[in-house]
Amino acid sequence: MILQILQNYIQLLLLNFAKDDSIHETATDFDSVIYKKAVCYMSDNIHRKISTEEIAKHCNVGTTFLKNIFKKYSGLSIHKYFLKMQMRNASELLDSGKS
Repeated sequence: MILQILQNYIQLLLLNFAKDDSIHETATDFDSVIYKKAVCYMSDNIHRKISTEEIAKHCNVGTTFLKNIFKKYSGLSIHKYFLKMQMRNASELLDSGKS
């Protein structure tokens, strides 16, 4: 678990460094990176059933931590957010004539 946290921390530092040559980092930045990583994973796997545990494992964080970040950024639970993503995707497919 500590190794996973360090990997995420280093990844965040590298992202910040590449963005503005700065190594300033806050907990909010780390949370934001984890949130974006989770949303990307959900988007990439929108056509299959995935669990909160699977998303947390992909992000190298615990499920409770991920749930709290998700609530903070989206105002929704992970499950509800994923359902909304799937519904939006289904609507777009119907609008484009695909099924």
